Amino acid sequence: MFMLLTPVATWEQTTTSGEALHLSRALRPWEFLSATGQQAAFLGHEDGKMEAWVYPLKLFRDLHLIFHEGKRSVPGEALARSIDVRPESTTILYADDTFRARETFVAPVNENGGLILVEVDTEQALEIEVEFIRDFQLMWPASIGGTYMESLQSANGFLFGEESRRFSGIIASPTGQELRPEYQTNYSEAVASSFRLGTTAKGKETKVIVVAGSTRGRDETMRTYQRLVATAGLSEGSGDYYRKYMGRTVSLEIPDRQLQQTYD
Repeated sequence: MFMLLTPVATWEQTTTSGEALHLSRALRPWEFLSATGQQAAFLGHEDGKMEAWVYPLKLFRDLHLIFHEGKRSVPGEALARSIDVRPESTTILYADDTFRARETFVAPVNENGGLILVEVDTEQALEIEVEFIRDFQLMWPASIGGTYMESLQSANGFLFGEESRRFSGIIASPTGQELRPEYQTNYSEAVASSFRLGTTAKGKETKVIVVAGSTRGRDETMRTYQRLVATAGLSEGSGDYYRKYMGRTVSLEIPDRQLQQTYD
Protein backbone atom coordinates (compact mmCIF):
# COMPACT_ATOMS: atom_id res chain seq x y z
CA MET A 1 0.00 0.00 0.00
CA PHE A 2 1.03 3.63 -0.11
CA MET A 3 1.41 6.22 2.59
CA LEU A 4 -0.88 9.17 3.33
CA LEU A 5 1.39 12.08 2.47
CA THR A 6 -0.52 15.19 3.52
CA PRO A 7 -3.83 16.35 4.97
CA VAL A 8 -6.74 15.69 2.63
CA ALA A 9 -7.51 19.31 1.81
CA THR A 10 -4.20 19.83 0.00
CA TRP A 11 -4.81 17.08 -2.57
CA GLU A 12 -6.53 17.58 -5.89
CA GLN A 13 -9.50 15.28 -6.49
CA THR A 14 -8.56 13.31 -9.61
CA THR A 15 -10.60 10.11 -9.61
CA THR A 16 -14.20 9.03 -9.48
CA SER A 17 -15.76 5.91 -8.04
CA GLY A 18 -14.47 2.77 -9.71
CA GLU A 19 -11.39 4.43 -11.22
CA ALA A 20 -7.80 3.86 -10.16
CA LEU A 21 -6.65 5.68 -7.04
CA HIS A 22 -4.72 8.83 -7.93
CA LEU A 23 -3.72 11.83 -5.83
CA SER A 24 -1.83 14.91 -7.02
CA ARG A 25 -0.79 18.31 -5.70
CA ALA A 26 1.88 21.01 -5.87
CA LEU A 27 5.26 19.83 -4.69
CA ARG A 28 6.68 20.36 -1.20
CA PRO A 29 10.43 19.66 -1.44
CA TRP A 30 10.85 18.86 2.25
CA GLU A 31 8.12 16.20 2.38
CA PHE A 32 8.90 12.47 2.44
CA LEU A 33 8.19 10.53 -0.75
CA SER A 34 8.23 6.81 -1.52
CA ALA A 35 7.49 4.12 -4.08
CA THR A 36 7.51 0.67 -2.52
CA GLY A 37 7.05 -2.98 -3.39
CA GLN A 38 7.41 -6.10 -1.27
CA GLN A 39 11.07 -6.59 -2.23
CA ALA A 40 12.36 -3.10 -3.11
CA ALA A 41 11.73 0.59 -2.49
CA PHE A 42 12.63 4.13 -3.49
CA LEU A 43 12.64 6.48 -0.47
CA GLY A 44 13.43 10.17 -0.36
CA HIS A 45 11.93 13.64 -0.66
CA GLU A 46 9.62 15.36 -3.10
CA ASP A 47 12.49 17.40 -4.59
CA GLY A 48 13.57 14.19 -6.33
CA LYS A 49 16.54 13.18 -4.17
CA MET A 50 16.00 9.47 -3.54
CA GLU A 51 17.69 6.39 -2.15
CA ALA A 52 17.14 2.82 -3.36
CA TRP A 53 16.68 -0.41 -1.39
CA VAL A 54 16.47 -4.04 -2.46
CA TYR A 55 15.82 -5.57 0.94
CA PRO A 56 17.94 -5.98 2.99
CA LEU A 57 20.41 -4.01 0.84
CA LYS A 58 20.70 -0.25 0.49
CA LEU A 59 22.27 0.53 -2.89
CA PHE A 60 22.71 4.31 -3.07
CA ARG A 61 21.45 7.67 -1.83
CA ASP A 62 20.91 11.21 -3.13
CA LEU A 63 19.96 10.08 -6.62
CA HIS A 64 18.71 13.04 -8.64
CA LEU A 65 18.46 14.27 -12.21
CA ILE A 66 20.47 17.05 -13.88
CA PHE A 67 19.06 18.57 -17.07
CA HIS A 68 21.53 19.76 -19.73
CA GLU A 69 20.20 22.07 -22.44
CA GLY A 70 22.76 23.90 -24.57
CA LYS A 71 25.20 25.49 -22.15
CA ARG A 72 22.77 25.27 -19.24
CA SER A 73 22.90 22.59 -16.55
CA VAL A 74 20.01 22.67 -14.08
CA PRO A 75 19.54 20.26 -11.13
CA GLY A 76 16.13 18.62 -11.12
CA GLU A 77 15.28 19.86 -7.63
CA ALA A 78 15.23 23.44 -9.01
CA LEU A 79 12.55 22.49 -11.55
CA ALA A 80 10.34 20.12 -9.55
CA ARG A 81 6.74 21.38 -9.64
CA SER A 82 4.17 18.74 -8.63
CA ILE A 83 3.70 15.09 -7.67
CA ASP A 84 1.26 12.33 -8.61
CA VAL A 85 0.84 9.35 -6.30
CA ARG A 86 -0.73 6.00 -7.19
CA PRO A 87 -0.52 2.73 -5.23
CA GLU A 88 1.87 1.34 -7.85
CA SER A 89 4.01 4.42 -8.62
CA THR A 90 5.05 7.95 -7.69
CA THR A 91 5.70 10.69 -10.29
CA ILE A 92 7.51 14.04 -10.03
CA LEU A 93 6.88 16.67 -12.71
CA TYR A 94 9.80 18.90 -13.72
CA ALA A 95 9.04 21.97 -15.85
CA ASP A 96 11.23 24.53 -17.61
CA ASP A 97 10.53 27.14 -20.30
CA THR A 98 11.37 24.72 -23.13
CA PHE A 99 10.78 21.23 -21.70
CA ARG A 100 8.80 19.11 -19.29
CA ALA A 101 9.86 15.80 -17.75
CA ARG A 102 7.91 13.32 -15.66
CA GLU A 103 10.05 11.07 -13.45
CA THR A 104 8.10 7.99 -12.33
CA PHE A 105 9.39 5.64 -9.63
CA VAL A 106 8.04 2.08 -9.82
CA ALA A 107 8.84 -0.74 -7.39
CA PRO A 108 7.06 -3.82 -8.84
CA VAL A 109 5.36 -5.90 -6.18
CA ASN A 110 7.51 -9.04 -6.37
CA GLU A 111 10.72 -7.94 -8.12
CA ASN A 112 14.16 -7.48 -6.51
CA GLY A 113 14.47 -4.07 -8.10
CA GLY A 114 12.68 -1.09 -9.53
CA LEU A 115 12.32 1.24 -12.48
CA ILE A 116 12.68 4.98 -12.96
CA LEU A 117 10.88 6.12 -16.12
CA VAL A 118 11.65 9.64 -17.37
CA GLU A 119 9.14 10.90 -19.95
CA VAL A 120 10.55 13.91 -21.79
CA ASP A 121 8.73 16.50 -23.93
CA THR A 122 11.19 19.11 -25.20
CA GLU A 123 11.40 21.88 -27.80
CA GLN A 124 15.21 21.77 -27.94
CA ALA A 125 17.95 19.15 -27.61
CA LEU A 126 17.94 17.90 -24.01
CA GLU A 127 20.34 15.61 -22.15
CA ILE A 128 19.53 14.09 -18.76
CA GLU A 129 22.24 13.10 -16.30
CA VAL A 130 21.59 10.69 -13.40
CA GLU A 131 23.78 11.40 -10.36
CA PHE A 132 23.96 9.41 -7.10
CA ILE A 133 26.22 8.55 -4.16
CA ARG A 134 27.03 4.88 -3.63
CA ASP A 135 25.86 3.67 -0.20
CA PHE A 136 26.04 -0.09 -0.61
CA GLN A 137 25.38 -1.73 2.76
CA LEU A 138 23.05 -4.06 4.61
CA MET A 139 20.21 -2.65 6.66
CA TRP A 140 21.40 -1.52 10.10
CA PRO A 141 22.69 -3.06 12.37
CA ALA A 142 24.13 -5.61 9.92
CA SER A 143 27.16 -4.72 7.81
CA ILE A 144 28.79 -6.07 4.66
CA GLY A 145 32.31 -4.76 5.17
CA GLY A 146 34.41 -3.63 2.24
CA THR A 147 32.44 -2.74 -0.89
CA TYR A 148 33.28 -1.54 -4.38
CA MET A 149 31.70 -0.24 -7.58
CA GLU A 150 32.67 -0.94 -11.18
CA SER A 151 31.56 0.51 -14.51
CA LEU A 152 29.64 -1.84 -16.77
CA GLN A 153 29.93 -0.69 -20.35
CA SER A 154 27.92 -3.73 -21.50
CA ALA A 155 24.98 -2.75 -19.28
CA ASN A 156 25.47 1.02 -19.54
CA GLY A 157 25.72 1.59 -15.80
CA PHE A 158 27.39 0.61 -12.53
CA LEU A 159 27.64 -2.64 -10.57
CA PHE A 160 27.97 -2.68 -6.76
CA GLY A 161 29.76 -5.56 -5.06
CA GLU A 162 31.71 -6.76 -2.05
CA GLU A 163 34.55 -9.16 -1.30
CA SER A 164 32.52 -12.35 -0.76
CA ARG A 165 30.58 -11.75 -4.02
CA ARG A 166 27.37 -12.72 -2.24
CA PHE A 167 25.74 -9.28 -2.29
CA SER A 168 25.43 -7.23 -5.46
CA GLY A 169 23.46 -4.40 -7.01
CA ILE A 170 23.18 -2.43 -10.22
CA ILE A 171 21.94 0.88 -11.57
CA ALA A 172 21.95 1.18 -15.34
CA SER A 173 19.98 2.22 -18.41
CA PRO A 174 19.64 0.72 -21.90
CA THR A 175 20.64 4.17 -23.23
CA GLY A 176 23.26 4.93 -20.57
CA GLN A 177 26.52 6.57 -21.67
CA GLU A 178 29.34 8.81 -20.42
CA LEU A 179 29.83 6.86 -17.18
CA ARG A 180 31.55 8.97 -14.53
CA PRO A 181 32.38 6.91 -11.43
CA GLU A 182 33.36 8.20 -8.02
CA TYR A 183 37.10 8.50 -7.42
CA GLN A 184 39.68 9.45 -4.82
CA THR A 185 43.29 10.50 -5.37
CA ASN A 186 45.91 12.34 -3.35
CA TYR A 187 44.89 15.67 -4.85
CA SER A 188 41.14 15.43 -5.56
CA GLU A 189 38.04 13.29 -5.12
CA ALA A 190 34.41 12.94 -6.18
CA VAL A 191 31.96 11.07 -3.99
CA ALA A 192 29.15 11.13 -6.56
CA SER A 193 28.88 8.99 -9.69
CA SER A 194 26.79 9.70 -12.76
CA PHE A 195 25.81 8.65 -16.26
CA ARG A 196 23.77 10.23 -19.03
CA LEU A 197 20.67 8.88 -20.76
CA GLY A 198 21.33 10.03 -24.33
CA THR A 199 20.15 13.19 -26.07
CA THR A 200 16.51 13.79 -26.95
CA ALA A 201 16.78 16.03 -30.02
CA LYS A 202 13.19 17.33 -29.93
CA GLY A 203 9.74 16.03 -29.11
CA LYS A 204 8.75 13.19 -26.79
CA GLU A 205 10.79 10.25 -25.55
CA THR A 206 10.89 7.94 -22.52
CA LYS A 207 14.18 7.04 -20.85
CA VAL A 208 14.46 3.98 -18.58
CA ILE A 209 16.67 3.57 -15.52
CA VAL A 210 16.81 0.15 -13.83
CA VAL A 211 17.83 -0.66 -10.26
CA ALA A 212 18.28 -4.26 -9.09
CA GLY A 213 20.00 -6.18 -6.30
CA SER A 214 20.51 -9.63 -4.86
CA THR A 215 21.85 -11.51 -1.84
CA ARG A 216 22.72 -14.43 -4.15
CA GLY A 217 25.37 -12.94 -6.33
CA ARG A 218 25.96 -10.97 -9.48
CA ASP A 219 24.31 -13.40 -11.92
CA GLU A 220 20.92 -13.08 -10.23
CA THR A 221 21.22 -9.29 -10.17
CA MET A 222 21.91 -9.25 -13.91
CA ARG A 223 18.93 -11.54 -14.61
CA THR A 224 16.67 -9.19 -12.67
CA TYR A 225 18.09 -6.23 -14.59
CA GLN A 226 17.41 -7.87 -17.96
CA ARG A 227 13.88 -8.83 -16.91
CA LEU A 228 13.07 -5.29 -15.79
CA VAL A 229 14.47 -3.83 -19.01
CA ALA A 230 12.32 -6.20 -21.06
CA THR A 231 9.14 -5.46 -19.07
CA ALA A 232 9.34 -1.74 -18.35
CA GLY A 233 5.53 -1.61 -18.14
CA LEU A 234 5.46 -3.49 -14.84
CA SER A 235 3.61 -0.59 -13.22
CA GLU A 236 0.45 -1.86 -14.96
CA GLY A 237 0.77 -5.23 -13.26
CA SER A 238 1.38 -3.57 -9.91
CA GLY A 239 -1.71 -1.41 -10.44
CA ASP A 240 -3.80 -4.53 -11.05
CA TYR A 241 -2.38 -6.10 -7.89
CA TYR A 242 -3.44 -3.17 -5.70
CA ARG A 243 -6.90 -2.92 -7.27
CA LYS A 244 -7.48 -6.61 -6.53
CA TYR A 245 -6.10 -6.12 -3.04
CA MET A 246 -8.62 -3.35 -2.37
CA GLY A 247 -11.39 -5.58 -3.70
CA ARG A 248 -10.67 -8.58 -1.50
CA THR A 249 -9.81 -6.91 1.82
CA VAL A 250 -11.84 -5.14 4.49
CA SER A 251 -12.56 -1.50 3.65
CA LEU A 252 -13.99 1.49 5.51
CA GLU A 253 -16.84 3.49 3.94
CA ILE A 254 -16.76 7.23 4.63
CA PRO A 255 -19.51 9.69 3.58
CA ASP A 256 -17.00 12.29 2.41
CA ARG A 257 -15.75 11.27 -1.07
CA GLN A 258 -12.40 13.04 -0.89
CA LEU A 259 -11.65 11.66 2.58
CA GLN A 260 -12.64 8.20 1.28
CA GLN A 261 -10.15 8.44 -1.58
CA THR A 262 -7.28 9.62 0.60
CA TYR A 263 -7.98 6.96 3.23
CA ASP A 264 -7.98 4.25 0.54
